[in-house]
Amino acid sequence: FPVTIRQMSKASGAFLLAFFLSMGLFAQDITFFKALNSVYDEQHVVQSPSGDFVFSVGFHPDNSGGVQDAGDIWISKKNTKGVDNKPLRLPALSTASLDVPVGFLSDNNLLVYHGGSVEKAQGIYHYRFNGRNWVFVEKLKIRGFINSSIHFSGRIHIGGNVLIMSLQDQRSLGNEDLYVSIKGEDGWWSTPENMGTTVNTQNQEITPFLSSDGKILYFSSNRASGKHI
Repeated sequence: FPVTIRQMSKASGAFLLAFFLSMGLFAQDITFFKALNSVYDEQHVVQSPSGDFVFSVGFHPDNSGGVQDAGDIWISKKNTKGVDNKPLRLPALSTASLDVPVGFLSDNNLLVYHGGSVEKAQGIYHYRFNGRNWVFVEKLKIRGFINSSIHFSGRIHIGGNVLIMSLQDQRSLGNEDLYVSIKGEDGWWSTPENMGTTVNTQNQEITPFLSSDGKILYFSSNRASGKHI
């Protein structure tokens, strides 16, 4: 995906404010997700190429950190009739800190953000499903990556070379801002670059999603004019 940070900033003028799940699901009835929901906090849903849903569940008593744990990774797999099964927690992808799915590189390769704990340092990790278990592959080498917020959201672009993230660091305008990082030929990711005042405000910009053609970014914001979806 031939994108540059300059091109990303230029495209920001056409951004739509939207809280998204997946581009293909806008027309689905909300009851479609009945099996995924509970009295706990379900967020950051991503869909695998085979149709399974992976997401964070916060403050669930079965989480690594119990009811104080802001998010473990859970999965809802489809049965033979194409119906979503009851979600199951994925211990191999979960820690006592916030865990957020960032997207699939392929059906068996998933990126997960860990907020930082004794099990895993803060960062984005690559895991692969070997047919039986999810196994660690590597921690993404992102130059200058730091998130000082208790919140995080982000998505890998379909091409696998662009990360759009909502986080907070010393360059943030207020709370969480949107940042872009590009993967280089050497395997390192560029220092996350703040996407500027065209996109970011002193409030929160979260849950980014870049369209498949790389021209439209969808995100949610609670800026001064009101919460936008």
